[in-house]
Amino acid sequence: LKFRRKLKIEPQQKGGDMHEVSFFGCKAAGHCPLLIVLCGWAAAGKSTVARRLSKTLNTHWIDINSVRKVNTGIPYSHPEESVELMKRDRQEMKAAYELLFHMTNTNLRMRRSLIITATFSRVNLWHKLLEMTKRVPCAEIKIVRCVPKNDSQKEVEERLSKTQEGRQHDSVHTYGRYLEIKKRSLENPPPFPYLEIDTSPPNTVERSAEQALAY
Repeated sequence: LKFRRKLKIEPQQKGGDMHEVSFFGCKAAGHCPLLIVLCGWAAAGKSTVARRLSKTLNTHWIDINSVRKVNTGIPYSHPEESVELMKRDRQEMKAAYELLFHMTNTNLRMRRSLIITATFSRVNLWHKLLEMTKRVPCAEIKIVRCVPKNDSQKEVEERLSKTQEGRQHDSVHTYGRYLEIKKRSLENPPPFPYLEIDTSPPNTVERSAEQALAY
């Protein structure tokens, strides 16, 4: 119970009452679910922070790369080698996002709080997320953007190496691809209020998770 935390969730409809919702009881009927979105480009620490939050809050966590692996298998590690490979990579990721939105909608409609991790580097994905959450009016959304500000080439390559060792199945394995995804992400920030946390050293995983919890 030492990890038990309670949140004050503002009602979405006028005339509603303030609800005190515990993550440990969020699956009970009648409770308003909370959707926690951790976004950021490749190797930004989204999964690492999400894993801590999921354990601390006892809340289900779904990662876009896991969804993609189940749906279309392990992605090719270097799609930038050809136009055809990049086209297939985009098709696989588009399908993964569609499944992620479906799974998220299912959990929210069942009044289950949820943590999801994905890059969300394209503006149309934010619009789809917004449309999905409108179907569950009582749901509240909290967005945490993971931004490693210390991203020298050496630091990035070390992060990408750890990602491969951890067998996190994604298609970003080079510094060039990292910069490509980072640029697109910076051009398309969340169109909602969000918390930005620096996930690079000297910040630790514990510190990043604490910041996200406080938010």
